[in-house]
Amino acid sequence: MASMFLLMSLHILAQTKTFTLKGKLTNVKDGSKIWFYAYHPALQKDSAIITNGTFEFKGNLTGPIQAQLFLPHGPKFKVMLPLTGAYDFLNLYLDEGVIKVNGTDSVKNMLVSGSIINAEDQKLSKTLNVLENKILTIRSEFKQAPVEQQKDPAFMSASDNKIIKLWKEIEAAKLKFAKENPDSYVSLNAVFELTRGRTMNYHVLDTAYQSLSDRYKNTVLAKNTKQMILTGINTTVGSQAVDFSQPDVNGKIYKLSDFKGKYVMLEFWASWCGPCRAESPNLVKAYEKYKDKNFTIMAISLDKKRDEWLNAVKEDKIPYLQLGDLKGPQVSEVAISYGIQSIPESYIIDPNGKIIAKNLRGEALNKKLTELFN
Repeated sequence: MASMFLLMSLHILAQTKTFTLKGKLTNVKDGSKIWFYAYHPALQKDSAIITNGTFEFKGNLTGPIQAQLFLPHGPKFKVMLPLTGAYDFLNLYLDEGVIKVNGTDSVKNMLVSGSIINAEDQKLSKTLNVLENKILTIRSEFKQAPVEQQKDPAFMSASDNKIIKLWKEIEAAKLKFAKENPDSYVSLNAVFELTRGRTMNYHVLDTAYQSLSDRYKNTVLAKNTKQMILTGINTTVGSQAVDFSQPDVNGKIYKLSDFKGKYVMLEFWASWCGPCRAESPNLVKAYEKYKDKNFTIMAISLDKKRDEWLNAVKEDKIPYLQLGDLKGPQVSEVAISYGIQSIPESYIIDPNGKIIAKNLRGEALNKKLTELFN
């Protein structure tokens, strides 16, 4: 049974192309519903009924987009999009032409054919999957260790360092693929993912982006990637911190530039962020220890609910300046200007307004503050 829908780019007047996604699942009960989610530029979803082991989706697009197929097993299901974890789903790209997916009883094990872009994606994924599985193994071994061993700082540090090393290998693999395949949309997406990770040097990412061919440079993904790289460069260590204004809990407006001449820690957080709340005691101690030594903390809340924000401030006994416009992380102008993709995220800014450190937490933060003030 076919299912039809329209996937339009933000560039409405751009020439549209037609795609067809043909699927075959030989051991799935006829009448089962399979879901389709497309994520670019905005979420589109549809479903089809599997008939005689086959299903089909058709639509229009103006360029490659990422999508997922999802087969729910059981009458009830609740999903968080994009799909991750143990759901029976398949990631793939859509582009002009006919794409075929074939399998037996599982969507996640379906094979994709008839698509150059998906062949390129599978090539990169083959390398990444090896590294990602190693990370899963390390995490599993950590959880299986005795509770006392899990609490041992040396054991935790060793586990974390192994994972960090593997993430760096994943980043290097994506960068290598992009350099070796400059004409691929998968390469553009790999650079985009690296910009979102916010751990790599943005000048290196800018070079990687510039080395890609112009084939996809007019896409929404390319424009988002370019903007995020620019934001990353503007908020990297050594850059002048972007000025902004935000209201405090009483509506009084403060600017970052109001504190020029001081060392400022800029902390992005929210009441619903567990890691943020876990770090609060350390920030409170740091503030109390150095507040009389030309140091202050400006906390930018990304909450949308005032009561939840203020209750968290009260519960955590936070004494330093609290700012927030209650617009949430996707709309907050200051979060956008700093390219915030996840929280907590922090910056230490010197008296001249220059960023001198980023994302220092726990002992790393204490060490940096000791260097500055002792």
